Amino acid sequence: MRRIEIPVQEMNAEVAALLESRGLVHFLRHPETKLRSHLQQDFYKEGDFPARFHSFHSVTITYTEIRLAYHPRGFDEIVMLWDSEPRVKPLYFVFSLLQAEEYLKKLDEGTVTSQDYLAFQAPMNHPQWGAFIIWNGTVHCELTNFGRDSLFPSFYVLEPDPLEVVRTEEHRYGLQLSLSSRQKDM
Repeated sequence: MRRIEIPVQEMNAEVAALLESRGLVHFLRHPETKLRSHLQQDFYKEGDFPARFHSFHSVTITYTEIRLAYHPRGFDEIVMLWDSEPRVKPLYFVFSLLQAEEYLKKLDEGTVTSQDYLAFQAPMNHPQWGAFIIWNGTVHCELTNFGRDSLFPSFYVLEPDPLEVVRTEEHRYGLQLSLSSRQKDM
């Protein structure tokens, strides 16, 4: 089985810009201060979120393996990385830098490399990077570290209910993904 290790990056403006430029996510930021007078900025309207029902809930991540998946058209998620518990295990997000169709093609051809992925430790309660939309067709997952020393991480998500999930099943292609061990314990 071929193994690909994905380095964990620190969330910063460069990482956010890369994810946004690829059309994978959109970080929710307030408009510049000088523009805040009588201004409405829509991040998401009902037409953009065509699911029949919506659900706003807390998600606790307990799994420690990378299990990538994506959501079909009309199934975007709005993620809020807020947690009132100060001491929790790290929460990691892993993204393919390719949209689902292109990613699945490379996966089938056996040509994916570590350059096709980006992983970061979620910046909980962060004013710039703590809330974002994950667009449909974005291959991604969340995971944490194994251990009993602290609580599992939780975050909030607004998503269609029921949420359609399409697993990419890398193991079927003889591929195992993991976070670089030297960075897993950030």
